[in-house]
Amino acid sequence: MIPEVTTKDDLFRFIVTWVDDRMMAAVPDDHPLLGGDSGCIKDRLFELFMARFDAMQEYRAGFIRLVDDTAGAVFRRGDACLARTVALPILKAMGGVLTTVGVQTDGIKGKVKIASMTLVYIMSLRKWVKDESGDLGMTMAELDHRLDQWLRVNDWVG
Repeated sequence: MIPEVTTKDDLFRFIVTWVDDRMMAAVPDDHPLLGGDSGCIKDRLFELFMARFDAMQEYRAGFIRLVDDTAGAVFRRGDACLARTVALPILKAMGGVLTTVGVQTDGIKGKVKIASMTLVYIMSLRKWVKDESGDLGMTMAELDHRLDQWLRVNDWVG
């Protein structure tokens, strides 16, 4: 069911939720890489993020336009209201990703993990926008590199 969308905030939340739903549908609850101790954390995160990018591939042109327009408004024009509109649903989504793979997100340490995972996503998303290959090889390489960085931060944060 599509919720009533009356503001830009509603629309952005709906889009992020739509991508989250497609990502989770692509990786079923009983998938061996999710939760528990099976597989390493990096493999679990990589699987989820690639499912996220795959979900966006179907409407690639629209998502690229959204990313470009949002980045332009937030970073070039300094639109603080749009920055909040964008940040809150993405932070929530990244918290969901971490929880899904078994990472604790409670307390200040959890917030640092969520914020740093959001940076991983943004940097990988920027590469996805430029990656016109059918196999998303550039995106996968960027995601792999950024997840390695995140794991080092995660080890430091504890």
